[in-house]
Amino acid sequence: MNIDPGKFNKKITVYEKSDKKDSEGFRTGERINIKNVWASFKRLSGSEKMQAGIDLAEEKVRFLCRYRSWIHAGMFIEYSGTVYNIIFVNDYGDDHRYMEVIAEKG
Repeated sequence: MNIDPGKFNKKITVYEKSDKKDSEGFRTGERINIKNVWASFKRLSGSEKMQAGIDLAEEKVRFLCRYRSWIHAGMFIEYSGTVYNIIFVNDYGDDHRYMEVIAEKG
């Protein structure tokens, strides 16, 4: 595995939504920023989507960053004004140095 951390040149914001409820019992969905992280960014190509069995119409992206144990599916990433839902997190190489985060636009 050859990863160049110098390519982690995109600033992303990882956040989640609050489970707080308003006075009427509805979730507020308030945004809670967790942390800004430096990562690389790549849109998945058509062939990568086909290999993974992903619908070609869906916009899937890959962020690669230093390992963070607190990042998990169900969280959100904001990058360059676009919000992505984290759908999969992979401990890249299983050595807790880097992680791959697959997310979809929306």
